[in-house]
Amino acid sequence: MSNAGYRIGMLPSRVIPDMRPRPYNVLVFDDDQTAQHQLVTLLQQRDYVVKGTSSADEARWWLSLRPIDLLIAAARMRGVGGLQFIAAARAEQPELAAILIGSAGDERFEMDAWRHGATLIMRPCDPRRILMVVAETLASIRRRQRWPRKRLGATVPVKIGGTVATLIDVSYGGVGFALEGESYDLPSPMTIEYPQGGLTVTAELVWSSRASDGVRCVCGAAIVGDSPPPEWCQFVDRIPQRS
Repeated sequence: MSNAGYRIGMLPSRVIPDMRPRPYNVLVFDDDQTAQHQLVTLLQQRDYVVKGTSSADEARWWLSLRPIDLLIAAARMRGVGGLQFIAAARAEQPELAAILIGSAGDERFEMDAWRHGATLIMRPCDPRRILMVVAETLASIRRRQRWPRKRLGATVPVKIGGTVATLIDVSYGGVGFALEGESYDLPSPMTIEYPQGGLTVTAELVWSSRASDGVRCVCGAAIVGDSPPPEWCQFVDRIPQRS
């Protein structure tokens, strides 16, 4: 997903790139309406577009309506767990960053949060720390979101850190892939090998979680380096996109 939009110039035939970055979209999901309102009000101090909801159905609606950069969810809510909701949201928006908000007794979620590529923040928390963690989390996805992501139309087998995997989507800056089984012990950085094309690149693991089928592990990784290798860009350009 590119952060650049477009505006129409004075002449109808001329399209001028708008290089201003769009504000980050942040969704806060917490069925404690007081806590949700406080967090939304805090985040609105920054240049973010912030929406808050206490309903799982409304949260899904917001996720279907627009790309969300960061989902902040309470660890425990009525009828839904924050981590489970994050994993389900990633099935639709693989680039989604996540923060889990916990209360006393939720320390046990820390390892699971890490496996899902989410940061656990415990209440009560200094507002300045929350703003810092949010800013750092959004900064970490900036590079990964510079290029549009291509959903693949065919099964593409690769090796990830020596383990057989299937590519789900690719971009110049990153890759989504699936592993059979519940394996999270991948090295980071890792090598991504495409034996058929003699291609090898290095990537850093960004997040991992269970797939919606309950069988596979789905993961996201960012290509290492400020600029992607030319051979990787050529691979992304050639690979067929899902129609």
